[in-house]
Amino acid sequence: MIIKSMSRKEPSFGQLATYMTSEKSDSRYDIHHHCYARNTDDIISEFTTNSELLQKRKNGNYLYHDIISISVDETTDRTILKEGLREITLKYIEARCPRCLTSALMEPKSLI
Repeated sequence: MIIKSMSRKEPSFGQLATYMTSEKSDSRYDIHHHCYARNTDDIISEFTTNSELLQKRKNGNYLYHDIISISVDETTDRTILKEGLREITLKYIEARCPRCLTSALMEPKSLI
């Protein structure tokens, strides 16, 4: 498993949401932690509204873009892989940012 975490100094929620939804994810495995919105525009609005509550500080981060990647075995059932990756992601969220807004989509090309 590989975890890559990138911080962003600007509130680029729209760019990130567009990148995340450029390919349709399997919505059964999407995660919306403390996030009520489900469509892209509403998610952007919710994150933008939430970011306005952040205390302004020099060189502060607005958001983190984390990527969790697992090795895929050609013989393993894709449903099992997706469920496993979803469980890993939920545990990661609970350990890293349990009180934060989180939106996670499973990138389909990684599990084709």
